[in-house]
Amino acid sequence: MPADLTQAAGGVMALFFLALILHSLWQLGRRFPPVSDQAPSGVEGWLMAVASIAVTAGLFNLTSFGLLLNAALTDAARSGGFPAEFWMSYGLPAAAGFAGYLWAALRLITGRRPSVRLEAAAGFWLSGPAAEMPVLLAGHGDSHWACISAGAALAVTVYLFFCARPRHTYGV
Repeated sequence: MPADLTQAAGGVMALFFLALILHSLWQLGRRFPPVSDQAPSGVEGWLMAVASIAVTAGLFNLTSFGLLLNAALTDAARSGGFPAEFWMSYGLPAAAGFAGYLWAALRLITGRRPSVRLEAAAGFWLSGPAAEMPVLLAGHGDSHWACISAGAALAVTVYLFFCARPRHTYGV
């Protein structure tokens, strides 16, 4: 099988797997009634898009951490030692990024209290820009990705606190 076809098939399978996860989360979110019966409410529309971004970013962090760990272990096998700065520069920020995005997604899907909006916004800020800072300070980070994650965290925060659907879903 040609390499391009193999990569395309892998990408399609990854997107299918992500779609299954997001559909399952959407079904789970429908089991929890919104706080207010006013429309729009419930985990649909842009609110589901925010939860989807959190899940996708969390899976991206987990995958990139696995690839970095594999590269560090391969390098350690060649050189005879594991790099000491790996955990502070990459390991802990990636783990914090994964945990924060996962927490934000699960709270948005299953939570129905006003504090959910603050928890989800904090998850986006801690998993995005705050988790990127140690990598940037170590000189190995990508400043474009840090700007994108900061912009996304700002957009999510504005949406969660100033739009109708989150207000009706989680209460005031």
